Amino acid sequence: MSNDKNEMVPEESSPVPSNYKTENTDTIIDPSVATRETIFLGSYPFETILESIQSQFENYINLEDRTNYLEIFYNQFTKSYQALYQDDGNENPQEMSEALDQIYNQLIQTMINLLDIRLGLGINGFEEGQVSTDDLHYILSRLYEYFILRARHNFKIAIATSLSSTVRDMMENSKIDDTYFTKLQELLELYSPLISNIPPTEFIRFTGEREILELFETHRVVGNFLLKYSPKLYQNEDLAVEIINYVTAYPDLGKDLNSDQKSETEDNTNGRSTE
Repeated sequence: MSNDKNEMVPEESSPVPSNYKTENTDTIIDPSVATRETIFLGSYPFETILESIQSQFENYINLEDRTNYLEIFYNQFTKSYQALYQDDGNENPQEMSEALDQIYNQLIQTMINLLDIRLGLGINGFEEGQVSTDDLHYILSRLYEYFILRARHNFKIAIATSLSSTVRDMMENSKIDDTYFTKLQELLELYSPLISNIPPTEFIRFTGEREILELFETHRVVGNFLLKYSPKLYQNEDLAVEIINYVTAYPDLGKDLNSDQKSETEDNTNGRSTE
């Protein structure tokens, strides 16, 4: 696992009230900024959260701000919703509740659009209103944390693991010198601008994220993210150097993974479950 740490916000159970229903509409009414500042409580204004998430999706390789704005939103939304009915002096709880609903819908629709535009991913059943608010929270959080907040780590691990068997062969047959590093740099051209030699599920498996893998294997999330998800090594030479140094330091990457896959295949062949 990565040593990088995202700035996380403690999760709360049922971040959206159980009686709250998501409305998947093509047109989302945008409440005024004044209303948002009044009803959306917390340290982060809604516009700041929205703009920050959009910025993270635009440059996920070189994130300077790794704050988990999605969890911040959910936590502040929950507190704002609860405050409507705890304040006895609130004369228009229904009207303000509807304004909060509009804020929630805008954030959700923004996330859905970003996942589609930037990653080519969709959530099965969302458009049909078949995804509960709790499930939606879980799926969006996992996808955002994995694909955006941990993007650089993902590419480093996945590409290094993909190269590891070749690197082991190179180390056995030659010394680590300028020729070795030149060869690795040439091999990295296969992974940029897009990775076409690793299947999407293999990419996830290389990074060891079982929860993400399960979302795809159960078809809760659909789409080939590798058609858009890019390490952009032609722009990020420092990431290319990180990958080369990492696979050189850990040439046995993927050995355990291959061993586990072989064991699982043998168990399935013999009619045994590996769970």
